[in-house]
Amino acid sequence: MATDVEMRPYGATARAIHWATALLVLSAWVVGSTMEEFPRGGSRDLAMQVHYSLGVLVLGAVALRVAWRAVVLPPRVDRASWQ
Repeated sequence: MATDVEMRPYGATARAIHWATALLVLSAWVVGSTMEEFPRGGSRDLAMQVHYSLGVLVLGAVALRVAWRAVVLPPRVDRASWQ
């Protein structure tokens, strides 16, 4: 059953936090999955530090998103309650 549902989009701040978090997670995954390829020593240590730093940034972005969600409610979707 198709109906016209009007939905307000998420705000620019919520979208920016979302995509920044996605980019940080992807970057942390790429660095984490390739750091074993580096030879032992300074370059591997640097890759591990970058990976850890990206993880902390992901944690911060998630905390920011949770705080933003507590302050700014998500858009309301007009549809039947069973949906």
